[in-house]
Amino acid sequence: MKYFHLLTSLAGGGASFLLQAQHIAQERFDPIVQPGVVSGHLHTVVGASTFSQSFSPNIQANAHCSSMIVQENKSNYWMPSLVARLSNGSFSSVPLKETRVYYLNNHAPGTHVTAFPRGFRMLVGNPGATSADPAGKIKYRCQDGFASGREFLQDHLPYFDCGDFLRASVSFPDCWDGKNLNSTDNKSHVAYRYGGNLTCPDSHPVSMMQIDLEMGYATKGFKWDQLMLSTGDQAGYGLHADYLSFWEGDLLQAALNDSSCQNRQNIFGDGAQCATLVPHRNDNAMYSCRLEAAIPQEETGVVTPIPTLPGCNLPYNSTANQAKPTCSSTPPTPAIGPASGFVNFSWQRATAGTKLVMIAIYNGFKSNSPPLSSPCSPPKTLAATPASTSNGPTAPWASLGCYTDHTDRGLQAQVKVASGLSLTGSLCQELCNRNGYIYAGTEYGTQCWCGNSVRTTSTKANEAACNMPCPGKTSEKCGAAWFMNLYSKNSATT
Repeated sequence: MKYFHLLTSLAGGGASFLLQAQHIAQERFDPIVQPGVVSGHLHTVVGASTFSQSFSPNIQANAHCSSMIVQENKSNYWMPSLVARLSNGSFSSVPLKETRVYYLNNHAPGTHVTAFPRGFRMLVGNPGATSADPAGKIKYRCQDGFASGREFLQDHLPYFDCGDFLRASVSFPDCWDGKNLNSTDNKSHVAYRYGGNLTCPDSHPVSMMQIDLEMGYATKGFKWDQLMLSTGDQAGYGLHADYLSFWEGDLLQAALNDSSCQNRQNIFGDGAQCATLVPHRNDNAMYSCRLEAAIPQEETGVVTPIPTLPGCNLPYNSTANQAKPTCSSTPPTPAIGPASGFVNFSWQRATAGTKLVMIAIYNGFKSNSPPLSSPCSPPKTLAATPASTSNGPTAPWASLGCYTDHTDRGLQAQVKVASGLSLTGSLCQELCNRNGYIYAGTEYGTQCWCGNSVRTTSTKANEAACNMPCPGKTSEKCGAAWFMNLYSKNSATT
């Protein structure tokens, strides 16, 4: 698939590069705009695994991982989630297909560009906007397979069905006052370049990289008039984004000074490959990273549709200059609890005529309606319902050893271990057994996977590769990043 960068062409003579990311959370926290409380609307978040309601550089420094492809980048980036109102009036989260974070140098050749300091943060956009962003820094694009055949690159959500790839993009300012890590409005300490030479204003003389945050959504199966932001904004003028900086060491500045980092597709695409960052690329860590902070204990429309959007966010059309409506009563504030209780599922929206290939497993509960053999027409979402319980496996399990895993997953269903329980091989076997599976696999120290077959992409590995101890039994190994300790029931073989 060919990708297009939406907002900025490479004009300067300095470094530019692309960092891919996976989302780490979808939740109502915003430590920049509403620190310490549950925020007003849902955000989709990428970056450090410790993202929470409060901000401190120490919080990011203590993150065990990042959902960025360069693990030394423990920054966080977030914007409102994209949601859809279904025909029955309920709301569903639109699946995130990919996230891209561009670092672009658009300053004049020879300009010294300064790395973002740790603890630096900024906001761009206005969630209450009822017209286009005057700076033109907010864009939407139908990027893949749009049914109308029309090109679309606008500052509002599309007015026609968008195929299977709608991208929302925000460009951050690239000039800084050089003094303040933030400001009272989260904006005044930064500015955009201006004038014919596109130089930084005297009030903000420090040149920095321009961050372009792009989130692409799988919109197939949704009509254009179903889509809206999690604020209820059906036009999308209120798209906004936040950046919270934390790069370990001097890696970012080193990349900015690297003459090989001058292609917007670095460290992935055509042209010179950024020599500074390529050795730090870690796809496995990016895909394996899981949120480790507490989150609001509420459903977000990821697993099953929800009757209302979290917070007070009634749908409205900002293009008609409609003011954001108020709620007749204040929605209850959810409790804050461990992320193991509510998680972002890996799930697929099946198209009409196809059959479901994955089951959502949640704390030992499995989706059992519709059955796996039933066609999915129209598209359906599976709900997690209680499964039958047992005191343990009904048949002996055997260890098959250490196996590789892959992005298409050797075992297809992930079991989320309930809060308060610590993973062991036998616990994973029991959870898989109670849900009718004959294979169990422990991975990354904390993950339990189940299936009735093992994909051929998973192959036997050296036993030493599975080197992460199980939390519930440290003398036992529970896989590693993209390696799993595999078990079978009833002498099943791979």
